[in-house]
Parts: sequence; structure tokens; C-alpha cells
Amino acid sequence: MIAEMAQTEVETALQTNWLYLQDELARLRVLLLRYALWQQARSTQPDLAEPIFYHDDPRARSLTAELTLLSTRCQAALAENDLPFKQLSAAFGLNSFEAQVLLLGLAIELDSTFETLLAQCQFDSGARQPTAALALRLYCESADEWVQARLSFSASRPLISWNLIHLEERTPSLLATAFHLDRRIVNALLGVNEPPAALLERMQFVQAPPSDQMIRPELAKQLGAIIQHGLAADRWPMRLVVNMFGARGAGRRTLAASACAQLRTPVLTASAADLLSDNSLALFLRESILQHAAAYLDCTDLPEEGRAAINRACAGGAHLILIGTTMRAAWLDIQPRMMVVPFEVPPLNLRERKRLWQIHLGAALNGQGDGLAAQFPFTPGDIQRVAESARTLALVRAPEDPQLSMQDVWQAARAHPQHHLSELARRIEPRYTWDDIVLPDMARQQLIEIQQQVAQQTRVYEAWGFGKKLSRGRGVSALFSGSSGTGKTMAAEILAGTLNLELYRIDLSCVVSKYIGETEKNLARVFDEAERSSVILFFDEADALFGKRSEVKDAHDRYANIEINYLLQRMEDFQGLAILATNMRQALDEAFLRRLRFLIEFPFPDAQHRAEIWRRSFPAEMPQQDLDIDFVARQFKIAGGNIRNIALNAAFLAAAEDAPVQMPHLIRATKREFDKIGKACLESDFGPYFGLVR
Repeated sequence: MIAEMAQTEVETALQTNWLYLQDELARLRVLLLRYALWQQARSTQPDLAEPIFYHDDPRARSLTAELTLLSTRCQAALAENDLPFKQLSAAFGLNSFEAQVLLLGLAIELDSTFETLLAQCQFDSGARQPTAALALRLYCESADEWVQARLSFSASRPLISWNLIHLEERTPSLLATAFHLDRRIVNALLGVNEPPAALLERMQFVQAPPSDQMIRPELAKQLGAIIQHGLAADRWPMRLVVNMFGARGAGRRTLAASACAQLRTPVLTASAADLLSDNSLALFLRESILQHAAAYLDCTDLPEEGRAAINRACAGGAHLILIGTTMRAAWLDIQPRMMVVPFEVPPLNLRERKRLWQIHLGAALNGQGDGLAAQFPFTPGDIQRVAESARTLALVRAPEDPQLSMQDVWQAARAHPQHHLSELARRIEPRYTWDDIVLPDMARQQLIEIQQQVAQQTRVYEAWGFGKKLSRGRGVSALFSGSSGTGKTMAAEILAGTLNLELYRIDLSCVVSKYIGETEKNLARVFDEAERSSVILFFDEADALFGKRSEVKDAHDRYANIEINYLLQRMEDFQGLAILATNMRQALDEAFLRRLRFLIEFPFPDAQHRAEIWRRSFPAEMPQQDLDIDFVARQFKIAGGNIRNIALNAAFLAAAEDAPVQMPHLIRATKREFDKIGKACLESDFGPYFGLVR
């Protein structure tokens, strides 16, 4: 029933508009006929004044009376109805002459008989379109009006600047220039809302969320007030530019839609880079006016060379333009009669993230909304995409009964592509658990404290208010020091697996550059991407990057120190978990050590710890026979990494013989490991098994 009523209203509006346009065409026809009569009379009486002819000639008087009647009827229709012609004229700020030019151009689009009449009025049988001269003759009664109206065909006026009409090229003068209406404007005057084909794939309307699902109502209210007051200020007519800046996916467009919904204004959005690529920026801004919408230009990926075009567009007189950027757009130039307002869209806090997870997943959260909100600092766009991905995973897992599980949600969240760290780092898939690592109690307890601090960051900084007191040093940084194979990388993997975070080992070959300034740029990308996506950064062999600053003896020393100083700042600003691993702690700059929250020593394992490492290196499924673990632990003074290599190689030797792992396999694998690390195979070490390695 509601749909039928809406359809009836549309049909009634179209019918009313059509009747009005028919009256306007009739009025224009009478006006042209009267003008043609005067032109004929003047051919025999060159000095005949137009007003006198209209007063004295009986046919002209009859047409004038009819013209008056039709004009009154058209004016009444405009006063009583909100017709497209009235809306369009007001939206683009057309004066009365420019509005009449539109109707003159519309005539030949609706009635081909006007072509003959136009040819008669212009004394040219081939002139099937109106010219600027004809428009000036028809609608200007004095020289002053004529001079002012002529400016309506200049590039700065709405008819041309907004492509409402198109002037024909290759004409000797402006007066002789024919013009025609843009096809989109013809449709708009007919009440047909059909954007150009070039824009259909470029733009979309942004839907404001229902009031009960709004995440930031106060922020939307604040933005709405800025827009309302900005547009109402007399000194800034029709030119308000709001630069909404914040992280990708921070919800800038949704917030804009929520704010504009308070003003009953839709939001039309498109990528500025896409619009500039095919020269459709002006068409998009014109479309926003035709749709009575705020124009949202997503400038996130706008190349630097496109900024000038955006500045020109902002100065062109659009009602309201919203510019979306990740950083404040300092490049926006303030033009005359234009106001630029910066508006930051901050990251979601814990409460807002929990609310969004609840909106997108509802009961499927199963009480784990707090964990998701704390674990992943997602933007609104991220949360929406993760929820969609989770439903897809559920469908793939169980097509007949795709019930969403939290396993699907966590898997989608961890897999969500938020960064490009793979260009500068290598992702490590966590394989180890707490049962795999053997450490002294003190080191193990410190690792547990790292896990607890990362897990409770959101509660302490946000819910308990410590974040208000700390502008820097909110992340967790740790140094793992110890010789190779003592478990530093394993510990990083355990933390990543326990915290459900991705672990990325920084590839120094991709980060460090011999070119000045490039290393800092690469490090900035590493930290920015890691912070945005909540991953663990693992700097293996950190002494190569975090070495001591040196005395400045030449330009190379100066720039090397600049790199280290930059690292000091970024480490202190980083809000995630950063782990530095080194077997040369003494080579690290003391300033780094002061800024690290945890310093964990991974000692070389003693006999007791080595025995435990040997036992944990063999999976329960592996067949074994008569392994003397106490002997190998006591005799072979090697690190845990070497022990795991030996265990693996021994398993392959046994598998090749289709036998369980036995001491001969272990001894032969140990010899291979000793050869690899340059350790001599002594009889005192191998004892009764020495014969197997000679």
C-alpha cells in the first residue's frame, strides 16, 4: 500500500511538471511568434521600435495578451509547486535571465517544431538551435540588462561552469554562438533522476545507520552543527568545505551521513582519484547539487598532482563538499567566500568497538565481544568486513547449516588484511606453546608478564584512565638477549600464539638503505602498519639496527645517528608489542635499553634444562627405543636450537631405516650438527658411542 501511494505521488508530480512545461513552451512559442512578427515588420521599416510595434500592431497585441495570460499561469504554478525547474534554478543560483535560457534550450528538446520557428527568428534557415544573441533579444529590455545578461555566457557563471548548457565551437563571436542543454539537465527539468553513465560506477549514496545503531551520536551531532552553522553564515554562501581526516576505515563517510541526516541531506560519495582519472569531477559535483546532496570526495588515494584540481573544485561554488583524508589536508587553499573546517575522526575506543561487534554479530558473539574489541583495534570498516568474512567462512565450512561460530570470527579477524608489512617483514606462523619452551623461572615469569600487559592494555589505558596520563610509552617493548638457539624466537612465537596476534620478523635487508632518509621512511612504514593492524614486531639480530651511536666524524656518522635517534622516538611512540632479539646485548645503545620495559636473559641451558629440552623435542607420536636422554644432555653442551635440529635429523635417519629412533640415530645426527657448527667430536663427549662418529 505504501509503495503504491509513493508511486502515485511520483506520477502526480511528473504530471504536474509536464503541464507546467507545456505552458512554458506555449509561452515561449508566443514570445517567438511575436518576435518574428517584429522582425518581418522591421525589414520594411528599419527604424520601427520594438515596444511601439507590440503596442500598435493588432496581431502583436493579441499575442501580448496571450503571453501575459500564460506568464501568469506559469508563475502561479511555480509558486504553488516545488517543480524541478524551480529547484534547479535555486540550486545553481541562476538569475532570471539564465533560468529563461534553460527553457529556451529545452524547447527544441521537447518539440521539434521549434527548430523552424528559431530559424525564422534568426533569419537563417540552417539555425536550428538558439543563439546567445536570440536569448539576449528575447529577454533583455534595456542596454543595461543586455550587458549584464551577456556575462551569463562566461565561464565563471553557472550556465557554463556547471555544464548546464554547451556552447557550439568555431563561431566568430559570442552573439553568433548557438547553445544546447546538457542531456542530464534536460532529464532533470523533466523530473527524471538519471545520472550520466560515466558516474554510475563512480559514485554511491552513503546510508546513515539507524539511530539505535549509531556509534558516535555526539560526534555526528557536532559535525551536523558545524555544517548547519557554516552554511547559514551569510559571509560564506554556498561554499563550506569540511576536511574529515582519520585512519582508513575510521567511519568518516558513515559519520558524514549521520551528521547530514540530521539536516535531511543525503551524502553522495566518490573517489577523487577516480573522478580525476576520467575528468568527471565537475560532473560529480554537479550531480551532488542536482541530488540536493552533500558531496563527499574520498581523497585517501589522491595523488599530489591532483590537489590543485580539488582546490579549484572547492572554490567553484558547490553547496557543501566533504573532503576525506587520512591526515589533515593542509594543502586545501582557502579561497574567497569559502570556509575550510578541519574535523578529526579519532580511532574507535574500546566501548565503541564492542558496540560495533554487537551490532554486526549480535548473539553470535557468545560473550566474546570484549576480547575482540581489546584484541583488534579495528576501524568500523574493518569490523564490518571481518563480520562478512566470518559469515563466508561459516558458509564454506558448513554449506547446509552455516551457523556462525566464534572460531569463524577469530579466524576472519586474524586474516583481515589491514597492512602491507609483507613488503618489509616476514610473517611467522606461531607453532609453539608454553609446553615447548624450557627456561629458568624468572625468564618464564617475565614472558607471562609481557602477555598479561598486552592483554590488559585496553583496560588499564582506557577503562582505568592511565591513557590520559601517558602521551608516549604506551606500548610494550622487550629485549630478548642470549646466544643463538636459546629460545628467543620460540618465545616470540609463544606470545603471538597466546595473544592471537600476528608475528612479523623485520627483514633488515628491506628496511636498511644506503640512501639518506630511506631507512627512516621504511621504519615509519613498519611502525605505522604494525600499529594500525595490531601485530607483534620482532627485530631479530637487533644489534644491527639498534647499535650504539658513534662520535660524529663525517656525514656518514651524522646520518647513522639520525637513524638511531629516529628509532628511539618511534620505539617510544609505538603502542603495540615490539620484541628485540640479540646475542650481542653489549652492542645495543644504552638509550634503547632505558626505554625497554622488559629485559629478559635467555641463558645457555644447563644439563637439567638440556634434558628437558631433549624430552620436549620428540613428539609423542614418534616411535623411540632405548634413548639415553640423561647421557646426551650431560655430555653434549649445546643450545636448544641445536638440540631440536638433532632430534629432527635423527627422526629422518630412523624413518629411512623404517625403525624407531634409537641412540645410533641420535649420535649420527649429533655429529652432523657438530660438523655444521664447527664443534669437534671428542671421545670424552661421545663416550661409548664414539665409534659411531669416527
